[in-house]
Amino acid sequence: MIYRPLPYIIGDIVGDLAFYDYGVPNEIVNKLKQKSDAATKYPLIWFMVDGSVKYEVGRFYTKCKITIIICNETSKNFTAAERYETNFIPILRPLYEGLMAKFENSRLVRSSDGYPHNYYENLFWGKDGLYGHTGNIFDDMLDAIIIENLEFTLINKC
Repeated sequence: MIYRPLPYIIGDIVGDLAFYDYGVPNEIVNKLKQKSDAATKYPLIWFMVDGSVKYEVGRFYTKCKITIIICNETSKNFTAAERYETNFIPILRPLYEGLMAKFENSRLVRSSDGYPHNYYENLFWGKDGLYGHTGNIFDDMLDAIIIENLEFTLINKC
């Protein structure tokens, strides 16, 4: 079995790339509410714990599939083109590429298949309603890259 909780391992991999946190959505929202200045909370790399942290444990391996959200504050008045020009191209995509490079170079995890995952770009992250976005996961308005089902094997340390 692994020697440290997975959120700590992901935090070690993220390092000083961006602000890092983990937890269930309500917990992260409450933590971010306590920080009033956007400069102290975004861009954020968030390891989303969806109720439980699941490990596939074998005799000689521990496999994981996780979801990571990379998000940055945006304006509700931005067009899609403005979101790409102000958030995705200069901030979110470089953070995604930097994070994936950190996984590739980490001594804590490995993947024989290049860290497969699903990649989503969410402009004005929220839920869609009849008249556009009717709600947000966070209180702040965010653009986000969602890395879903990121697969890797933990390197077990004895």
